[in-house]
Amino acid sequence: MFIFKTMIGSSYFGSRSFAAALLQMKRPKFALVRIAYAIYILAFAVGTSTHWVDILSNGWKSCRECALAANLYWLALAFIDPAAILLLLIRPIWGLRLAQVVMLTDVAVNVVVGIVDFRAFGIWTMQGLYFQVPFSVFLFATAPFVSVRIKAFLADQIP
Repeated sequence: MFIFKTMIGSSYFGSRSFAAALLQMKRPKFALVRIAYAIYILAFAVGTSTHWVDILSNGWKSCRECALAANLYWLALAFIDPAAILLLLIRPIWGLRLAQVVMLTDVAVNVVVGIVDFRAFGIWTMQGLYFQVPFSVFLFATAPFVSVRIKAFLADQIP
């Protein structure tokens, strides 16, 4: 029980979760934090569902002609994406950092696979990048602002 309480951030919020605290952020400077968090969570929920649909439809190796490493990475994202959502809600700073690492690596892997496929087949197969790149830009552009606001909020909440 102690590990679970520590993991969910009881040291930050007592019995409240960050998700509940996020809803309590009434000041105008926190409105953008709530909006950014909604976008982060929605994007990672879409990513999670996309990876699970691929796994359930095609098995763990969803791209037969892709490298094993790429398939293993995409398989791992089926578990890492929901972990990012969970961390965003219970350990917000860690969640932001994980979100940034996931998006940086996901875009990099997808670009490499897209280039290899384009060279081999003459078609661009990675349409998901049309959504991932703008979300990554949004994430990296807003994360510093959101981090500062969250740290300020946490500083006010710690007794």
